[in-house]
Amino acid sequence: MLVDSEQYKDALSIARVMIEGYALLLWASELPTERPLSWRGYVLIDQFKHSFGQPGYSDHQADLETMLNRYCRKFLKEDYKNKLQRDIRPDNYLNNWRRDNEKDKNKFITITIEKIFYDVGLRELHDNLYDSASGWLHWDSFSMAETIKRKADGSIICGYNPKNLGAAALASAIQALLGSASLLDKHLQLGFSDRLADFYKRIAEETKINAHHPR
Repeated sequence: MLVDSEQYKDALSIARVMIEGYALLLWASELPTERPLSWRGYVLIDQFKHSFGQPGYSDHQADLETMLNRYCRKFLKEDYKNKLQRDIRPDNYLNNWRRDNEKDKNKFITITIEKIFYDVGLRELHDNLYDSASGWLHWDSFSMAETIKRKADGSIICGYNPKNLGAAALASAIQALLGSASLLDKHLQLGFSDRLADFYKRIAEETKINAHHPR
């Protein structure tokens, strides 16, 4: 819909969110017994940060502290690892669930989104799409200025918004959709691999047809 209405940068922003999720799923699947659990476990820390000190916190404090103690000790900063759970405060935890140190499971190294894209083989998507879409999504001045131009008489016209961004948005969104679906199919053993492969084939053929016969 956004591509059809020539809102290419908005379409690219949605595709950016999709490919980031796909990259995270790929990265987590590389260590399926560790990274997904870390991802899910960090939800408890977010809940702790949002509810600590708020009205009603005591109603679920005991249950939350039990879960934090069971699953989230590894996220504590070094200075707080020996403290009792009841003495832990929200800022005692690391700000990121992403860990990558196979030699020492208790030592965290901050893993950036850029590194995740690179590690899972999506470097081109990061450098050519993710970065450019990030500026628009976060309203940085350069990205906004690209889309607004002033004529000599002071009137405003639409600026830089090429159609190739729409094509990139569709292509990357399809890649993220099919890739995520394939990971889900493999993990849950749904038996959809042949249907997904057929869908991908039909998408590729349709793309070739449209490239030779533009509308």
